[in-house]
Amino acid sequence: MDSAEFYGKHYDRVYITSLFTFYYNQTVKTIKSYEKLISPEKIFIGGIMVSLMKEKIKEDIDDRISILTGLLTDSSILGLGDSVNIDVLPLDYSILDDIVYKYPAGDNYFAYISRGCTNKCSFCAVPILEPEFCMTNNIVQ
Repeated sequence: MDSAEFYGKHYDRVYITSLFTFYYNQTVKTIKSYEKLISPEKIFIGGIMVSLMKEKIKEDIDDRISILTGLLTDSSILGLGDSVNIDVLPLDYSILDDIVYKYPAGDNYFAYISRGCTNKCSFCAVPILEPEFCMTNNIVQ
């Protein structure tokens, strides 16, 4: 979508999620491109990279952008009034229907039964991202 198309539409908010820390520069570039198109107060960023590098990313983006760290366990953080634990919702891959790429795991199901870890391995980000070990979804249901 070019900027003319973007300006022709009304967006309440833009949510940007991050994954790998080695995509830091690309993520910041994406955030900055939206800073030019929409009020920074309407931009929300989160995900693994943002959670791990919060202080660094604060240096590189507009301070009016909302930074969300850790698990998304309460939708009210996003300004929604329903307080849904988004982290336990089923994964939605419907966005893949809009692209030509064939997702190799498109006919699979992903499940997890716990979050966090009791080990504190020096190389691992899990204790930062998920500081408390807990049981989550009942995969039998």
